[in-house]
Amino acid sequence: MRDSALVSILVPVALVTLMLGLGLTLEVRDFRRILQSPRLMALGLVAQMVLLPILGVGVALASGLQAPFALGLVVLTLCPGGALSSALCNFIRADVALSVSLTATASLVTPFTIPLLYRWAGGFWANTETTLNLPIGPTMGQLVGVSIAPVVVGMIVRRSLGAKAQRIEVPIRIVSVALFLAVVSGIVAQNLDALREGLSTLGLTALTLNLAAMAMGVGLARLGRASRASTVTIGIEVGMQNVATATFVTATLLGSSTMALTSAVYAIVMLPSAVLLGLAGRYGAASSLP
Repeated sequence: MRDSALVSILVPVALVTLMLGLGLTLEVRDFRRILQSPRLMALGLVAQMVLLPILGVGVALASGLQAPFALGLVVLTLCPGGALSSALCNFIRADVALSVSLTATASLVTPFTIPLLYRWAGGFWANTETTLNLPIGPTMGQLVGVSIAPVVVGMIVRRSLGAKAQRIEVPIRIVSVALFLAVVSGIVAQNLDALREGLSTLGLTALTLNLAAMAMGVGLARLGRASRASTVTIGIEVGMQNVATATFVTATLLGSSTMALTSAVYAIVMLPSAVLLGLAGRYGAASSLP
């Protein structure tokens, strides 16, 4: 699996294309908002970067999943945010500025935190036969190359082309989605037997993690007295993970297609639940959420 075209070519290309599209939506002022709304940014980042990995380890341990599935679930929690969450927040008229700022910050920070946090989380399954080797230095370098570099390029293109950048943003997004769907389909097709064996348990655990993450984000935001729009935004940002980055880490860097299956399953469950949360917030039901 490690040497296949799917892992060595298509997964990195899909992630680079996705991050390039994200960069085309960002401007320097998106990062300046961190200083303008420090309380909301702090709430979101604490939930994403600190509490979410802890929650992921807890859910994975409690689920009794086989080590590859459990570790795949944990990797997802190390990859918060993503362009899809910002698009959803824009659609439901949530706090788009906060969503974009959290997504942008996570995109720049996670290449450095993923290998460090994985080393900590992987220790809970150290006695298994699952490969836990994720070298910190090389991993950071590869993640910077496929995530931060495309974002920076996209931002430069946006700054250079101005409004014209929007004309290429949509085609790039379409291509990135098509590539990612091809990746997910390929991983599923190559691992049907493993998926059949673990789908019921894995699907329920993925949904549990997703709902618990959103509830945690909403709860933390409410404790911080965030507005309804910001509360829904933080809930969505914590509950929706960057599945493309998680797939790159599991399938390409760790060479485990079984671990990558977790990303495919999570991608299926996270979008409907996030849409329901968004609609609840939009039509006034967010106050009843946990």
